[in-house]
Amino acid sequence: MDRVSDEAQRALDAGHTVSARDGFLRASNYYRSAEFFQHGNPCDPRHDHAYDRSVACFQAAAALHTPASKRSASPTRAPPCPVTSTGPTKPARPARP
Repeated sequence: MDRVSDEAQRALDAGHTVSARDGFLRASNYYRSAEFFQHGNPCDPRHDHAYDRSVACFQAAAALHTPASKRSASPTRAPPCPVTSTGPTKPARPARP
């Protein structure tokens, strides 16, 4: 997992944003999958590491989307829940007369 996120970071450093975005998404999914299997033992430090890395990799990938994803907080929950949203890639067509 760390290897995949390291490769994504190297791709980003080299200016290969699409490869970096895809790599960060892949790494995020690997970390998320690993974190899922740690739920039986939440005191295991690998649980927090996998969760934190999954979120960090996802946020790195979201920043590379076109258009960029936006982070906000859901106003319908207490405490607020973080939300990531992405708009359409093409402008909306004008309404018909």
